[in-house]
Parts: sequence; structure tokens; C-alpha cells
Amino acid sequence: MDGPDEVLARAARGGDAEALQTLVRRHYPLVLSLARSALRDGTDAEDAAQETFFKVVRSIGRFAARSRFSTWLHRVARNTVSDHLRRRRTRARLDGPPVPDPAQGTVGSGSAEPSPLLALLAGLPAEERDLLRSVYAEGTPVRRVAERLGLAPGAVRWRLFRTRRRLRAAVRYNGTGGPP
Repeated sequence: MDGPDEVLARAARGGDAEALQTLVRRHYPLVLSLARSALRDGTDAEDAAQETFFKVVRSIGRFAARSRFSTWLHRVARNTVSDHLRRRRTRARLDGPPVPDPAQGTVGSGSAEPSPLLALLAGLPAEERDLLRSVYAEGTPVRRVAERLGLAPGAVRWRLFRTRRRLRAAVRYNGTGGPP
């Protein structure tokens, strides 16, 4: 089955399993990418993506189509990822050993040195990281990101500008040892 998301979501609400499967196949890569960027762990990201779609299957009947399906799905995914992060922090407090810091990721040669860029990106709020990932890493048009977030394209461009300005200032600060 093929067609616009909203038509498929309506069919899935009516019990059409094939429509639901099409929605899952169509959106799984984006949900997995969002989870990977926030969780920084492939296994946790897979778990979060699967949990997102379990929630979608259970609650598709409550999808009221007041927004686009992709906007609703994005919110379900963000909430699921937030739950995973919260559980990870709780486990770390209870178990004692520290949870790996996403800023300690490495780039390139496999050296144990943390990447300064990854450290700066990890310091951004999750919403800003997701915005940068969507537009620059995935190449999603600003208009499409705006629709998914329920914002005007101008608001998305403003958030991108503000985030880039923040990163530029952080690079200057970290590169020179002093404030910008």
C-alpha cells in the first residue's frame, strides 16, 4: 500500500495492518536516526526506535490528525528517547558506574582523544542537535522540518541561525582560550 501519510494513518486507525506496516517502513530510518543522535548508542537507539513504533501501534487509534502524521510520530519518538535518557541516568545513579559521555566520541583514526566538535555538539540542547542533524546531516529541507515540528519555516531558520551562532562562539572561545 502506498499513499500520503495522513491517508495511511487514517487507514491504520481503521485497522488496516498493511497501511501501518507502510508507515513503519517509511519512517523507521528517520526515527532511528533521531534516536542515534540523542542516545549515541546503536543498541539503545534500536530499542528506542522499536519502542516508538510499539507506542504508535498501540495509540494509532488516538491519532486525531490535528497535525501531520510525521509531526505526531516525531513527538512520540522524542518522548521515547527522553524516557530512555532518563532511565539511563537513573540506572547510572543506582548502579554507580558512569554512563559514557557522548562528548567522548571519536572521529577518524580511532584515537582515544575526544573530538572537540563532538564535545561542542553534545553540549547543545537535544532539540538544537536534532535540528542541525535534520537540516545539515540528513539534508531535510527547512520547509519539511518546519512541518514536522509544527513551526513556520522562518522560525526554523531563526533557530538554525541562533544555533550556528552559538557554535561559532563556542569554537572561538575554545580555540583561543578566551571569550569571543
